Amino acid sequence: MAVTKSSSRSDVKDYQRQLNDAGAEPPLVIDGIWGPLTQAQHESLGTETPNGESGTGTESSDALMGTNDDAEPRFGISGGAQLWKDTDTDESYIVYIVPDSEPPLYMRWTIPSEADVQSFFGPDQPVIYQQEYSGSDKIWKDTVDFGSSTDIANTSKNPFDSWASTMEVESQSQPWLLDDDYQELLAMSVIEGRPLTAAEVQSTGWWQGADISQRRWMTLSNGDPAQAQTYLEDNRVVQLQMLRQAGISDPDERLANFIADKVSMGFWSAGDAALQVDYMSDAYFSDKDLDTELAAFLSDNGISVDQDSDMENEVRTMVNRWLGTNFGDWDDATIASWAGKLRNESDAAEVLTETLKDQRLALFPEYDREADYNTIAAPWKQMMTNAWGELPDDSDTMLHEIIRMNNAGDAGKFLTTEGLARGNDTVVNSVQSALNSSFGGI
Repeated sequence: MAVTKSSSRSDVKDYQRQLNDAGAEPPLVIDGIWGPLTQAQHESLGTETPNGESGTGTESSDALMGTNDDAEPRFGISGGAQLWKDTDTDESYIVYIVPDSEPPLYMRWTIPSEADVQSFFGPDQPVIYQQEYSGSDKIWKDTVDFGSSTDIANTSKNPFDSWASTMEVESQSQPWLLDDDYQELLAMSVIEGRPLTAAEVQSTGWWQGADISQRRWMTLSNGDPAQAQTYLEDNRVVQLQMLRQAGISDPDERLANFIADKVSMGFWSAGDAALQVDYMSDAYFSDKDLDTELAAFLSDNGISVDQDSDMENEVRTMVNRWLGTNFGDWDDATIASWAGKLRNESDAAEVLTETLKDQRLALFPEYDREADYNTIAAPWKQMMTNAWGELPDDSDTMLHEIIRMNNAGDAGKFLTTEGLARGNDTVVNSVQSALNSSFGGI
């Protein structure tokens, strides 16, 4: 028996391997699904089937299924259907296999009468069954009964053409499509040419396990696909802006889409998304901080998250203004922490300023709390420059002592004493000149 669309997945997989060995281009994916690519290579190459037959099998299979243009159609149930017989009751069934189902999902419709069975083959033509089983056989028990064959809208074309590829793409925004219950009901509705009913949808495992936000997305997506797509795209734009506002440099659109879709589809709340963005805006974030799905998504897609340095630079500027470069030499983790707050909290700049004022007051209590370090240090730095002939280092403890003195006379004496002790040329020369003048020297 030749391999056809309705053969078992195991036989189709073997046949796909043989087509690849025969030079199929592009090579077929070995998935056991007889899709358009497998059909094209079948027609182009043909090969020996798992049952030992060779060639394309058009006479033995296509003519039987009514798809061979050069042959008289002999079987009116085309498009991948099989004709099965229950040997216990002699009843006949039209059977479809849902593509990409593993183990195979068989869906059967009862053919009402022998006359209806014969009508598929024509008068005086032999009736050919693809499978005959006892009702007690396991494979028979595993089939799903969907009623009468008169409910099937069109038996001349495969209702599952592109089923697997369509499911894979659409399930990205409609995850319920991967639910087994939903697939069975959807397959039945496709074959019967009607939409799913609300009662059918609500009976699925996906609906029963979904929360109200997820159900709301499903209702919108199924009821008004255009509005659902607009909602999805709008949220993606908003999320991309949020990533930028959080200080993430040139955020990858795939990342924005991932987070936005989680919110749109009801899997995350807006707060959940904000927390993940907050983690990623921290220059020292770790994958262990992130939602496991998000961490896997970043890893699988090679997406890196880089923070821009604008807010970090703003924090450093504020710290240096109020504490100076010595006391304001904060570590990177502290800088990053405050930068994250500036990005995400409206009052963070005010809180940081007040914190810095308190720290400056603790260092130099002799001055008003509202005066920053640069303001109070400027005149004493100039005094040291004039006295020593060089700009003082902000880390020099002598500068700190002079600032705390807040007295020009005391500061002048201190600078002279320290200058002589350190051998500062300007101070030494100034003192010698003064001594010479005192003793009438030239």
